[in-house]
Amino acid sequence: MRWAAALLVVAVAATVAILVWAISGSRDTVPDDLRSCVLDGGATVVRSNDTLRDFARDLEAGRVESSAPVAVRDRRAVLLDAPDLRILVLAAEGSAPLDSGVARRVAATPEVYSVVAVERGDLRVVERCARRVDADG
Repeated sequence: MRWAAALLVVAVAATVAILVWAISGSRDTVPDDLRSCVLDGGATVVRSNDTLRDFARDLEAGRVESSAPVAVRDRRAVLLDAPDLRILVLAAEGSAPLDSGVARRVAATPEVYSVVAVERGDLRVVERCARRVDADG
């Protein structure tokens, strides 16, 4: 009977270990990796439109351009260029699309995307981070 109890304990421990391994292995690290790289490079990550007033003015004036989608591991991102800032928008599964309306959605509600990273000037951090995170995958 003791061997049955010991076997049950081993089976439960193995099941828990497998579940922990499966959950930690399936975690999507792309947003965290991208945020970390962007912040380390001196750019910012925004979750509200309060910090995007300059971008909204540039958008209304027709001074924002959108690049073709960029691959970041198994995700899609897009770069938005304005005269004094550059924004990288990373889509999540189920987030708003990266279509022709992405700039307007970012200006109004950036929180609908997984990551909205903003750099001012000519740092080129956000694009470099997208490439680095993609390559590290």
